Amino acid sequence: IARLQAEAGARLILAASWTESLAGHHRVKVGCRARALENQCYVALAAIAGPSPWLAGCEVGIGAGGIYAPPDRFFPPDGIVAESALDAPGWLYADLDFALLDAVRADGQVLSFRDWEHQHGITATVVPEGNWFVPALVAVVAGQTLAGASDAKVEREGAHPAQSG
Repeated sequence: IARLQAEAGARLILAASWTESLAGHHRVKVGCRARALENQCYVALAAIAGPSPWLAGCEVGIGAGGIYAPPDRFFPPDGIVAESALDAPGWLYADLDFALLDAVRADGQVLSFRDWEHQHGITATVVPEGNWFVPALVAVVAGQTLAGASDAKVEREGAHPAQSG
């Protein structure tokens, strides 16, 4: 959904959350940061934090608000524009510069947004090689198969096949 929103022109995605565990909070936070990175947009996370007796069955929320950007030029290296304290009710706000976001989308260090049109129709295939697998090494692009990767190529690209035997 976030990618479709960004393709339709969204530069700010709003995410609401209620979680009952610290793990749930971290899943939502990681997801929001990932959406900011891959869509090169801002993501604002509004979490229910602390006691919430008005929600039947959801009496306590664990979470924190956050405003995230792509970790790229012009933005914080970790992509965190602002975050509230965990389980602390209150307001979180920040000034967002959409011109900087547009500049990163056009010519950032990672061009995921600009290069989307080249990604349509790409699929990944798992290719068994002896006793190990090369996940996502072989891609089918517009009906063409990119195959024939040797062990040397895999090692050059940084993947480390498991040793057989």
